[in-house]
Amino acid sequence: MRAFLIGLFVFLFLFLAPSTFYTISESEQGVVLQFERPVRVIVNRVSDEEFEKIREEISGMGGKRVRVSRGAGLYMKVPFLQGVRRFDARLLTFDEEPSDVVTLEKIKPRIDSYARWRVRNPLLFYLSIQREDLAHGRLRDLIRSALRNEIGRHPFNELIRSTTREIVYSAAEFEDAEEMQTYHPPVRLGREAMMAKITEMCDQKAREYGIQILDVRVKRADLPPENASSVFERMKAERQRIATRFEEEGKREATKIRAETDRKVKVILAEAQKTDLEIRGRADAQAADIYANGFLEKLPTGEARQINGFNSDPDFFHFTRRLEALRASISSEDRLILSTDSPLFQILSGADALSPARKP
Repeated sequence: MRAFLIGLFVFLFLFLAPSTFYTISESEQGVVLQFERPVRVIVNRVSDEEFEKIREEISGMGGKRVRVSRGAGLYMKVPFLQGVRRFDARLLTFDEEPSDVVTLEKIKPRIDSYARWRVRNPLLFYLSIQREDLAHGRLRDLIRSALRNEIGRHPFNELIRSTTREIVYSAAEFEDAEEMQTYHPPVRLGREAMMAKITEMCDQKAREYGIQILDVRVKRADLPPENASSVFERMKAERQRIATRFEEEGKREATKIRAETDRKVKVILAEAQKTDLEIRGRADAQAADIYANGFLEKLPTGEARQINGFNSDPDFFHFTRRLEALRASISSEDRLILSTDSPLFQILSGADALSPARKP
């Protein structure tokens, strides 16, 4: 009899254990249902402060009879009367399909976004949505609405620039501040702040469904073909304008360099000509002094001999100069017709060969 009772107990235990005991893993949360009514909520991966908030929310929903537990482990339930609905406690990714959004300047970029979310309040999530796959429709509506509302209040460049840090340009790229404002308007908010604001807006509305949205991001922001072509043309024109400006500045600098080089060349040539004339002047002066006063000639024997200049005999000097002039002006084949009072006739006839002082 005792063995029968032990066997019966073991049989009942093995039969009731699977429907009495259940486990919640580290990646799960659960809601225990009794006749489709929640009687227990098990949350996971939350801090103490967040757990107290969730407990207060469940109590405010009229769920004072609902027990709230936290953490993974082994739990018990009433067999056959209670069931467990499990939900993922990890961060989940919602990948939104690309959609057109109108910016402040009426540009329609195609926005491809995604969101990171999790089931925060399993009871509220079960009562409002019930399944995780159905949550994507609610997330899609929330994120699209927030993206359109927030992006529609800002220009397209706010969505492109991640920060409000000012872009530093060289002085050659933009001549004045007005031109820089035209091509690169200032960023007052930036994509990071815009996405944080969108995330906050989506999270506030998602809390009504027991969902926590931790982050909303934009993967791509593509311009439509009609806008992309105009933007690309403007970018090309801007780059061409800057390139032309650099070329003009290069030509202007080249002209300055050439002018400065020409000026230096002229200065150098003028200095060289000045030095040449000074040297020639000093040489001519020395030559004239030698012609006039003579010089001392050193003989091979070591003795010095005075060579007289033209000043020692001016008449002879005058005569030799005339002979040199005659040699330079006529040749032996020339025929001359001269008057008797011509200085050249006197030289040729010997009448003016020597002055009276030199005649014997």
